[in-house]
Amino acid sequence: MMYCDEIIAEVWRNRDAFTARHHNNFNEMLADLQKLQKRPNCKMVDRRGLTAVKTLIPGTGEILAQSQNELA
Repeated sequence: MMYCDEIIAEVWRNRDAFTARHHNNFNEMLADLQKLQKRPNCKMVDRRGLTAVKTLIPGTGEILAQSQNELA
């Protein structure tokens, strides 16, 4: 049995609704997001200028990356 997290389920529902509104067409989704980005007071995250701190999670082989701003 797969564990179902309520938050993840809501994110998936929102994703599915968004893609359905745009007929599962990537170009329509991209155009809509670009239009939304141009709205006044639209806050978009731009992480291109941030450096990341990478940490190996013991026993998993996974790498955790955090920006230096999150660590402060």
